[in-house]
Amino acid sequence: MRKIPTFLSTGILSLLSSAAFAHQGHDHSHWSSSALHMLFYGSLVAVVASVTFFVVKQFRNKDSRKREEI
Repeated sequence: MRKIPTFLSTGILSLLSSAAFAHQGHDHSHWSSSALHMLFYGSLVAVVASVTFFVVKQFRNKDSRKREEI
């Protein structure tokens, strides 16, 4: 149970570190730039879709359990 707060605090601290923001940028004129951007945004969409799916699934399971109790 204590693993989740530790994991979250470690993740938040790593994102807030100054080394995470030390980015020199990247070349948008490179031939692979458009494909890499599509992969990046596609992965963001996939994460949002999977989180939404599991949240909806949890709520439906809770609703069905309540109906069985009644």
